[in-house]
Amino acid sequence: MKTILFVNSCLNQESSRTQRLADAVLDKMLEEAAAAGEQAQVEELSLVDAGIEGLDEETLAFRSERSAAKDFTHELFAPARQFREADEIVIAAPYWDLSFPAMLKAYIEQLCVNGLTFSYSEEGIPVGHCLAKRLTYVTTAGGYLGAYNMGFDYVAAVC
Repeated sequence: MKTILFVNSCLNQESSRTQRLADAVLDKMLEEAAAAGEQAQVEELSLVDAGIEGLDEETLAFRSERSAAKDFTHELFAPARQFREADEIVIAAPYWDLSFPAMLKAYIEQLCVNGLTFSYSEEGIPVGHCLAKRLTYVTTAGGYLGAYNMGFDYVAAVC
């Protein structure tokens, strides 16, 4: 079964334009899968409910120790494992202050694990290990973005 990971960072899910747009994108993806004869399911990770916090010194040291040992079984790595294994990913984030909500940044910090979601080539270049065929970034803004879509550029570098 195809898994579509929906990372939702919309605070006000009932009135959010980004949420409504993301729902339409997910419906279309499920329709596309059905038309192709595939079974698909959406796994939603609400960052509002998940309580993911930014990394602190102690957590970073623990993560580095486990990463060096290639032991990614601890629940700290659950978001990174889920992200890596998803067949498709949809990230919904309103455009705030030239980027996205802080909870999405904290989530991305949890994802970027050397040896699990990426590694470095012999030349020192990061190589992603995300298995998703497609990452769709859904955002809305109250005005013109112009060339300052740093939220999209940041998220695109993750997968």
